[in-house]
Amino acid sequence: MIWSAADLRALEAVRIGPSEVVYAFVSLVGEPSAVDEALLDDEERHRSQRFVRPTDCSRFVLAHAALRLFLARCLGVEPATVLYETGTHGKPRLVPGLGPLEFTLSHSEGLGLLAVARDRSVGVDVEHVRDLPDALDIADTHFSVAEGDELRSLPQAERRAAFFYCWTRKEAVIKAGGEGLGRALDSFDVDLAPGSTSALKRWAGRSGEEAELFLRDLPAPPGYAAAAAVAAPASALIGWRELA
Repeated sequence: MIWSAADLRALEAVRIGPSEVVYAFVSLVGEPSAVDEALLDDEERHRSQRFVRPTDCSRFVLAHAALRLFLARCLGVEPATVLYETGTHGKPRLVPGLGPLEFTLSHSEGLGLLAVARDRSVGVDVEHVRDLPDALDIADTHFSVAEGDELRSLPQAERRAAFFYCWTRKEAVIKAGGEGLGRALDSFDVDLAPGSTSALKRWAGRSGEEAELFLRDLPAPPGYAAAAAVAAPASALIGWRELA
């Protein structure tokens, strides 16, 4: 299901278990309403005004309005009371007193992806799958050597999908790791194969099984790729639940 801000406003309380990640895909198509815009805080409004293209501004407003609504339903509070502060390495987090929830947001074109976990850092990424003539050049600067070699070894027909499997998985890991740009992109390897059950292959010199991060793909709508990572060993029993 792809949620709208109106759907989230009508949503009842969302309960999140101690070892559970709840995620939702949200529509970023169309113009935000005055109600959507009112959900943003001053810093978010300032950021929205920096966009040159009106479409990008609208998508930003819709994504951040949806995130605040989603968090409000998870916390059982009014959206206006959902406040953020900047955590370590610039990752936003809830202000003290709101609850032990960690959250993450990603958006690409007209689709957003939100996820919330309890007491565990979480990261997601969603990307619109499209032709990228410079995909191999991007891989040279953003992927590890092993990932770049794997991408080049694939038949041409498989490279586009593999590129976005790799991209979304790496972005999700970076967000969940909490280090942001402080984490070197070549310090870990992810698998490029579709549906991999061990997508994180190496993390800062340790095998994926030894890493304190669990990575998996999410079932994205057609034309998109999505992945999520959570701070937990690969052997942990993490429950993944799409909001429905």
